[in-house]
Formats: sequence, C-alpha cells, structure tokens
Amino acid sequence: VSAKVSTIDVLRETLSQTESQYQKTERGVVQLREQLRSSTRAFDALLDGMQESVAGVEGDLEEEQAAGQGRAAEWSTEKARLAAQAALLETDVARLEGEAAEQCHARMADREELEGLQGSVAGVARDLKEEQARSG
Repeated sequence: VSAKVSTIDVLRETLSQTESQYQKTERGVVQLREQLRSSTRAFDALLDGMQESVAGVEGDLEEEQAAGQGRAAEWSTEKARLAAQAALLETDVARLEGEAAEQCHARMADREELEGLQGSVAGVARDLKEEQARSG
C-alpha cells in the first residue's frame, strides 16, 4: 500500500509539473500568436505602402521615360529592391507561422501526456481503494 501511495505521490508531482509546463507552453503559444498577428499587421501595412510606392514608381517611370532612359533604370532597381524586401518579409511571416504551429503541436502533446497521467493516477487510486477495501 505504501508503495502505491508513493507511486501516487510521484504521479501527482509529475502531473503537477506537466500542468505547469503546459501552462507555460500555452502562454508561449499565446505570445507567439500575438507576435505573429503583430508581424502580419506590420507586414500588411508595409506591403500596402510598398504597393503604393511601386504604383507611384511606375507612374514616375512613365514620366521619366519621356525625359530619359537613365533615370528609369534607377527606378527599376528600386522596384526590384522593394520586391526582394517583400519576399524577405513573407519568409519571416511563414517562419513565424511555422513556429506557432510547432508550439501548438507541443501543447497538444503536453495535453495528451497530461490526460495519460490523469488516467494513470485514477487507475492507481482505484487500485488503492480496492486494496484497502480488501484489507478492510
């Protein structure tokens, strides 16, 4: 009986630690999601600004082509730079989404482990009650 009580104590401590880790993981996921939302908003704002900038650049290009081809080449280079910057931002957003997905999977695994431990604790408690009932 004392071995089973000790096992229950160990399982309870493990369950407590797992619950604590689960809560930390959940807070991390919430923070990561907020960072993702914030980054996405910033990316969208930057993308909107870049699209406006590109539209302005394209309009300016038409005027500049009438004045001279040299200036048009500079605007083309800037447009390519902005497109490359947008591609880097898209990569960052994809990375953040991947990290959020990993955190979600980890949280789900922690939850499954927690449920398994709860089942183990319940089984040990049931066995202990049965043994106590038999020993009267």
